Amino acid sequence: MKVLLLLSTVFLVTSCAHLKSGPVECGEPPEYTGEKNLEVAEPIKVTAAPYPKRQAYKKQSGWVKVYFKVNEHGKAYDLRFGESCPGDAFKRTVAKTIPKWHFEPQYGEASKQELSYTMTFSFEK
Repeated sequence: MKVLLLLSTVFLVTSCAHLKSGPVECGEPPEYTGEKNLEVAEPIKVTAAPYPKRQAYKKQSGWVKVYFKVNEHGKAYDLRFGESCPGDAFKRTVAKTIPKWHFEPQYGEASKQELSYTMTFSFEK
């Protein structure tokens, strides 16, 4: 029984050895390169995005690029995510925060144009 337990432990340790330990370093988000001829959205009124508890505990910074449309009331809709770092860690917060912001209202065909915005989260040490 002890041999089986020892072998199970060795297998578990060796199979997890490839996993990274420690926080992922994201660095700065990539520069806007005019992809798809999208305009960068400039918010008029913002509310602070809550820092995700897990990322605060890890003292982790990150960023998320999000694409969306703005209606005649200046509200974002039809959110779609682009690149983000680290992984999906901040996407939930962005999905809850961006719709609360106000942007320059878009009318007619302009309301169908997709805009982009990169939200950064910086953990001050």
